[in-house]
Order: sequence, then C-alpha cells, then structure tokens
Amino acid sequence: MNRPPRFLRLKALLLSLGALLASAAATAQAAPQAAQPVPLPRSYAVISEVAREVSVVAFQETLGSRLNKNERQRLPVPDGAFDKVALVTAQQALKLAAPVAGVWLIAPAETDFFGNSLQVVAPGDTVKMPADLAAAFKDNRTSHLMLFSRHRAEARFRFVEMTDSTGLLEGMGLYVDRLLKVKNLDTRDTGIGFLGPYVYLRATLIDTATSKVISTQITQATRVFSAGEAKDGSGNPWEALSAAEKMATLRDMLRDEVARLVPLLLAGT
Repeated sequence: MNRPPRFLRLKALLLSLGALLASAAATAQAAPQAAQPVPLPRSYAVISEVAREVSVVAFQETLGSRLNKNERQRLPVPDGAFDKVALVTAQQALKLAAPVAGVWLIAPAETDFFGNSLQVVAPGDTVKMPADLAAAFKDNRTSHLMLFSRHRAEARFRFVEMTDSTGLLEGMGLYVDRLLKVKNLDTRDTGIGFLGPYVYLRATLIDTATSKVISTQITQATRVFSAGEAKDGSGNPWEALSAAEKMATLRDMLRDEVARLVPLLLAGT
C-alpha cells in the first residue's frame, strides 16, 4: 500500500530523531560525570610566639618551706633568634611530612598575634583569628596555620627518683635552684642546687577557613645540670653552663621539641 509522501517524510523524521536520541543517550552514558572541584593542595603558615624573651627564674624559699616565691628576670631575645629556630625547624619537619605542601614562614613580630589565648584549647574549638592574619591567609591561599606559643604549667624537673616541682614556668628560660642536693650520675659531680633549662610550648594546628583547632600538642621539656658542674669550681649552679652553652642548650631543646611535635600535629589530618 502506497503511503502518502507526507507520512513517509514524518516516519523518516521520527526514525532520524530516534536515532539521534539513542546516540545522545549512549553518549551521555559513556561520558564521565561532571568533574568535582579538586581540593587545593595544603599550604601552611607557621608562626612562633614562644621566645621573644627568655626568663631566668630563681627559686626562693619562704619561711622554711618550698613555696612559690620565685624571682624572675626577663631577657629579650634579639631579632627573634629563637623563634626563627622554631620556624626553620617546623619548615624542615613539614617538608618531610608533607613534601608537596606550601610553607609560609611568618617573621617574628614585636607583639603576639595570639598571646596566651590558647592556654586551654582542644580540637574543635574555635579561636579568634586576627583580621589582618585572616585576610593574609585568604590572599595567600593558606589552608592551615601552625602556631607555636608559650605554654604555662607547673615547674617539673625530673631526677632519678623524684620530680622537683616549685611554681609555674612558661615559654623558655633557665631555672636556678640553690638548695636541692643534686648529683650528675654521668660525671659523679655533686652540688647544692642545679641549673634547669626549660622549654614549655604549645603547638596548635588551625584550619584557616573555619578558625577551628584541628589538633594541639604541648611539651614541658627540661634538663638538669648540677651545681657541682660549675665551670669555675665555685659550686654556683648558674655557672654549670657557660653563657654560650646556656643559649645553645635552649636552642637545641627548642629544635628537638618542634621537630618532634610537627608530625604529631599532622597525624590523622
């Protein structure tokens, strides 16, 4: 039976449209899903507010008891030298732990960005981010802030069979006790009193987009040098290390602790 030309043309058009739709459906099935946004690579800003100054803390006994009435002298650290040690050490540790991550070291400032506001923080807490820092992080596409700040806690110096605790320490410094009898088990030197370099710091990892704490670690590192090690034979605990040795000991302690804490901050993130 002959079909009208119009019918044939309509049938051909439908067949052509069906083929086109089938082809489009096959193409849609074969085509990959829309690309998801690729997360930006991590980029860390690092700030150290640990050691603008170091403290010399001298234990003072009051009324026959070891009460906390310590004398303190604060010594400024020129050019942020110790904080720069913390920054460079953190950069080296980050490059080992996250080789492709960007690292931006923020030079030590004359005043703290955060001060002691992070004395008690926990993962999930929100910190108050200074506006100028937040703007800088956004401009530099910084994903995380790694902050090293002073930690304040009870003074604890570990000996073989005891822990001596007298008052509070914070940041970095040198503790001087002139009353406790101490023996160096390596040199066998015995003296009345000791010199105790200390590094009390908190390391905090913060998400710059939300200002939330991701992780935090604290350290209370101390060392003990007996008064019997005094270089001049005086028995004065302050002379257990020379001036250069005091600074080198504090530097090395800070470097060791920062290098140890960086991987702990990053673990599980």
